[in-house]
Amino acid sequence: MRENGRVDTVSRQILLMCLEAVCVAATLMALLRARYVFGLAPTYMVLGVMFHLAGFLAGSLYVRVTPTLAMSPGSVVLFPANILVVLFAYVHGDAYEARKVIYGLFTANVVTVLLGALIGQHLPSPIAINPLYLSPKLFAGSPRIALVGASVLFADTVLIVVVYEWLRRRLVGLRLLPIWLSMVLVLAFDTVLFVTGSFVETPAYTSILLSGLLGKSVVGSFYALVLFGYIQFFKENCSNTEHYRALGDVFQVLIYRERYETLRLQTQRDALTEVNNRGYFEEALPEALLQAKKAGQPLTLAMVDVDYFKRINDRAGHVEGDRTLRAVAAALTRAVRGSDTVCRYGGEEFAILLPSTSLAQGEALARRILSTTSRECLWGVGEAKLEPVTVTIGVASSDEASSAEALVRLADERLYRGKHAGRNCVVGEKIGTPLESLSPPRTSPAP
Repeated sequence: MRENGRVDTVSRQILLMCLEAVCVAATLMALLRARYVFGLAPTYMVLGVMFHLAGFLAGSLYVRVTPTLAMSPGSVVLFPANILVVLFAYVHGDAYEARKVIYGLFTANVVTVLLGALIGQHLPSPIAINPLYLSPKLFAGSPRIALVGASVLFADTVLIVVVYEWLRRRLVGLRLLPIWLSMVLVLAFDTVLFVTGSFVETPAYTSILLSGLLGKSVVGSFYALVLFGYIQFFKENCSNTEHYRALGDVFQVLIYRERYETLRLQTQRDALTEVNNRGYFEEALPEALLQAKKAGQPLTLAMVDVDYFKRINDRAGHVEGDRTLRAVAAALTRAVRGSDTVCRYGGEEFAILLPSTSLAQGEALARRILSTTSRECLWGVGEAKLEPVTVTIGVASSDEASSAEALVRLADERLYRGKHAGRNCVVGEKIGTPLESLSPPRTSPAP
């Protein structure tokens, strides 16, 4: 019975910490959502209270979850909320606001420690009234722990920005993974640094370290999931970095780099089709050739041209022509692999980079593109019968060309050879070999 009672008690304590984490996350997300109405002052005030409470609990309350592990709701549940708010601000593009949170938390930590040390001096006095018998240690604490805590807090809040930025650039297209990894890695860093700096010589060092790593990893993962869910649900962007230029520190560099990268990506996108544009292609092709040479792998280039595009414009109008180009770009993107790169080369022509792909593999992929495009893309106007959109594709490999210019020229030659032979085909063999057509002849006459 005693063992069952202990299990029930542990389960209840863990459940309480889970409810505390839910309460913290819900409160902060609600306040951050309401910032458009009330501003960020309520969020900062609540965060300040949570931060003070986290420090108080970390020095006074621990819950034993196993015979050897004890966790403090302050350090496990409340402290990661600080990192959550900093990451929230930065993920939303509001790096200037993230900077204010970081310096605000650091200042609050220092002021709390100094005031606590002073207030604690009242308690030993014989004329002080202390009906709750509070210990001066609750206010003053350990100077060593306070110094380590302040330093680690500042490092954490800066590091969460740097780590997230680094992961975001390497995990392109993934939103949850960079957020989750940032939270878990930085909280692990915090635990190791703080516990080592504060308790390394104590017998309970290993227990404190493992407790912190386990508890903060679980709660940090939950907070990361909450933040990701918030971003996915509300789809908001609150960039507010117009004042950063007057502030010279590491955040100016981070914000400038973020804005530069955003602008650079925008200039590399084709506005109509939303795939990469020719400027991006002309930068990416030489780099891809160099990487292919270093890896000892072939690079294949597919040049894709929409058949009878002038007729689509003449008969259905330029609005339908634009819609057709967007549909083709989308079909190309769906047909290729994640490692491949689709670019709009110009007009109705697209270029696709196929790394680590031989000529034969490139031809096979081009056939899939041919099939996907004719199956998924239709054009027409009014009551007229819809017709499939077809493409002609020229394929060339880096094994056949020594430079970017030569590779483009060879793929283009094969593309136009396919055009002259009747369109709607893939040309990837050496000049003089038969073409392969994958669709029945068109019933409509060529323009």
